[in-house]
Amino acid sequence: MVEASRNFVCVRLATYESQAEADFMKSIYLDRTGMMKNTTFAILSPDGKKKLTKAGRGPFHEYRSASQMASGMDKIAKTYNVDAESATGDTNLPYAESVEIGLNISSADIIPMVVLFSGDEEKTKVLEQKMIPLAWKDDSIIGQFTYAKASQAEELSSLTGIEGDLETLNSILIVEPGQFGMSGKVLAQFDEKTSHEDLKAALVDTIANCKRMAKDHNGHVQLGIQLGIDWESEIPETDNEAVAAKKRMRGDK
Repeated sequence: MVEASRNFVCVRLATYESQAEADFMKSIYLDRTGMMKNTTFAILSPDGKKKLTKAGRGPFHEYRSASQMASGMDKIAKTYNVDAESATGDTNLPYAESVEIGLNISSADIIPMVVLFSGDEEKTKVLEQKMIPLAWKDDSIIGQFTYAKASQAEELSSLTGIEGDLETLNSILIVEPGQFGMSGKVLAQFDEKTSHEDLKAALVDTIANCKRMAKDHNGHVQLGIQLGIDWESEIPETDNEAVAAKKRMRGDK
């Protein structure tokens, strides 16, 4: 699957956190009642307009196993010509909508996070050029982190362990997300002068040693309810089954 995915742009949408993303998801799949579900899957043509597989809540609508899916993806990829220059050139980092949402995604996916912070757009670009080769081309790091960027101090309010004055800070922050994705701990911090080797070593070390807490869904939700922790989405949830399940776990009538 990892090898097969290299020929695709894999998009992880943050359901209910962006109206624009929600509108796009609605164009791909709606349930029998005409509502958007909290998960959506399809393989699309390069222009994002044509469905190349069945659409549904997950790949099981089209494939019975990971190996079958990898084979199917390889077959689809061979029908398209890849521009050699664009395939090897630098690209943007796959940023989450915000640090807040990035933390939530990292916690849900049980992976660490990288945050680029600078109040200067040009310095942000310098930090990006440090990360891009590692994020996209290093086999030991590809797919192992969630990414976000910020330019205002208040965007980092949920992070602890930051060193330096936020008013002048230009840093790559390697972050361990909290259990509920509401906070994060900075494990390492680098500026624009850091070497490729030192940054890579820190990222690889984080992958190996970052605390990863396996989660039982029901137990995780129940503990969150007990602690009074809840996540309010940007737009209303429309997955009736998910909404009903949350109400039952909270004891709502």
